[in-house]
Formats: sequence, C-alpha cells, structure tokens
Amino acid sequence: TVLVKRGQGMTARAGGVSSWPIEVLVTDDSGKPAGGATVTFSLPREGAGGRFSSGLLSESAMTGSDGTASVA
Repeated sequence: TVLVKRGQGMTARAGGVSSWPIEVLVTDDSGKPAGGATVTFSLPREGAGGRFSSGLLSESAMTGSDGTASVA
C-alpha cells in the first residue's frame, strides 16, 4: 500500500520551485513499513505539470526502514 504523506494536491506558481519534497509511506500486506522498496514518482507529460529537481519528469527513490521514500 502506498500512502501520500506530503505533497498531495501540491501547487506552485508557474516557473516557481516547491519548498518541500513529495513523500510517501509504503506498507506491506500486514501494514508494516516496507523498507527497501523502489518507488517511482512521475509527473504529467502534458497539461499542468512540472519537473523534479533533476529536471526530469520521473524520479525513483528507495524506501528507508520506516517505509518512507521522498523526492524533490
């Protein structure tokens, strides 16, 4: 299960930069944090969207032992 912890509905001004990361919590079937899981964050290719700090439309991150992964 993936739960958005920070960043749900995030908005920024055109050309602006967000001051906080997008963060999710990944849990296994029993509800325990899933450490070591790879999460891919993707932004829309068309319409309203943006870019990650790398300049790309998608970024991958691995969850820590607490099940949390984040990108900026």
